[in-house]
Amino acid sequence: TLPATANGPRLWVDAGNVHGKYGELKDANDKHINIYAGIIPRTQNGKGTADFCKSGKAIWADFDKVNPREAWKKCISSGLPSPSMVINSGHGAHVFWALKSKKDVYEISCLVSDIATLLGSDPSVSDAARILRLPGFVNWKEPQAMAELLYSSNNRYDFSEIRGAVPVVKIEPKQPTTDPNKKATPAEIIERARAYVEKIPGASHPGRNQVAFRVAACLLRDFRLDHSDALGILAGW
Repeated sequence: TLPATANGPRLWVDAGNVHGKYGELKDANDKHINIYAGIIPRTQNGKGTADFCKSGKAIWADFDKVNPREAWKKCISSGLPSPSMVINSGHGAHVFWALKSKKDVYEISCLVSDIATLLGSDPSVSDAARILRLPGFVNWKEPQAMAELLYSSNNRYDFSEIRGAVPVVKIEPKQPTTDPNKKATPAEIIERARAYVEKIPGASHPGRNQVAFRVAACLLRDFRLDHSDALGILAGW
């Protein structure tokens, strides 16, 4: 699916219809509406959350304000295979590796997050519903620039081949210290989460954002805290 976003409603176009809708999309882009592409297919048209993304055939990395050729070289020097596609987003680079077969989006998201840690690229793009710039259209974010396809190939990889080249960044789940059948109060959960993250070492530039992202994900996903409680603990950490 392909959404064109502005301040108003989104226009969604099936990937197979992009060519036929090019004129309409170009007109929208000329009116300063940004054009994006969803990496993982949705199970229902127009749905923009990960709940509607079940499986996909691509792995990606997003480099902000990095020359695409330098991003490409960093991928190779880090032990990753040659990309299947490289895009100049207008303000950075999007690098993709195509898979031979579909993979569950949870495993894809974990790998994309670990790749961001390995490469020092944007850690926030691991969500299965991520949309990135579609080449051939203007990126209107200042300074405006054209998103361009720089490289495309028939390279296709087994998921295990890429997964094996990327270290797993894993935060071990907290082991229960009380009766597992006793339901913890919200205050107890918050204190457990605070004590847990205090044991996680920090990191210096350029890895600190990636580590902080994983801590935040742990608070939200593993401890299931709401955003305000998680943010307070993250700020203290």
